[in-house]
Formats: sequence, structure tokens, C-alpha cells
Amino acid sequence: MNEIESVDIHIGKNEASMKVISDGNKHLLQALVEMFDNAGAVNVLEMTCNHQTRGDFTITIQRQAGKTFGTLNAELKTQIDVRDKLIIQAQAQIRDLQDQLSEF
Repeated sequence: MNEIESVDIHIGKNEASMKVISDGNKHLLQALVEMFDNAGAVNVLEMTCNHQTRGDFTITIQRQAGKTFGTLNAELKTQIDVRDKLIIQAQAQIRDLQDQLSEF
């Protein structure tokens, strides 16, 4: 099993960061990486858990070079927009060709 060697934690908007190397944190993070792999995730894994007194939390594990769900969704929307424009162009060309044929 490959082990976590070092961890950088960045805390929200405060931009606070620290290196975490304790054994307890290494085991937790190793377990999260294994959950990522076991889920078959490629870029990002999002999990929701509930704390009895503090409510719901979302835990997101993302490869550093990976794409978030939002990025993947935006890319897909762009591809759909390009496809739709190509369909409109093809339909216009078909109408032009039909008009040309009807002149004969």
C-alpha cells in the first residue's frame, strides 16, 4: 500500500495552511484515498455525512490536476452548444440543397 507522505491543508477563505504529518491524519487521509479509488473516481469524489449536532458536511476529494463536477459540466455544455450550432448549419445546408434541387 502506498502511504501518504505529507499533506498540505488549506482552510477556506482565510488562506491559512499547515503541514499535517501525524499518524492519525495519515491514516484518515489514506482511508479517503482508498475510498476515492474504491468508488472508481477519476477526477473527484464527493461524499455527504451527517454530524449529530453540527448537521451535514460535504467531503470532496479531488486529484490536484483533476476536474470538478462544475468544470466537467461546463465542458459538456460547451460541447453541446458546438454540436447544436453544427446541427443548425447542417439543416440550413440541407434546405439550400433542397431549394437547388427543386429549381430543376
